[in-house]
Amino acid sequence: MLKINITEFQDYDAKSMYEYLLVQNDTEFEIIIPREAVEGTDDQYVLATEFIGAAYAGQLLSEISSCFAYYTPCPNKAKPFLYQTIINDMGKLADALYYISLGFNDPGCIEPFLDFHVKSAEFLNDAFDEKVECKTWGLLHIANNFLE
Repeated sequence: MLKINITEFQDYDAKSMYEYLLVQNDTEFEIIIPREAVEGTDDQYVLATEFIGAAYAGQLLSEISSCFAYYTPCPNKAKPFLYQTIINDMGKLADALYYISLGFNDPGCIEPFLDFHVKSAEFLNDAFDEKVECKTWGLLHIANNFLE
């Protein structure tokens, strides 16, 4: 299983990510998104945004996976978001990882960063309105609790 920490790929574009994945020759992945906000020290809105983004990232990964699992970290601990996947299409994975990386590693280009967060918020609404089959309810419920 190949471990991918999303912050290590903030300088990659989709093509570089694809080339990296091809060289690794693996289909089982553990994708790690480090957390920055911790309950009790950070604003609830920041926590909600982080959990919504993580839920959306997981949803994107689940849609291209033949097998998908995720870990819901305790909000008051600094443990990362973890996703375990089996993905055979490296092109789709490279595109998803690149997009997720833009959402979590503000690359200085504000438009893709904002696009990720707008779509994350739309995903939250669509999940609760039952417009999508959500695969990351644990993360969304925590996010929703911070929004109340």
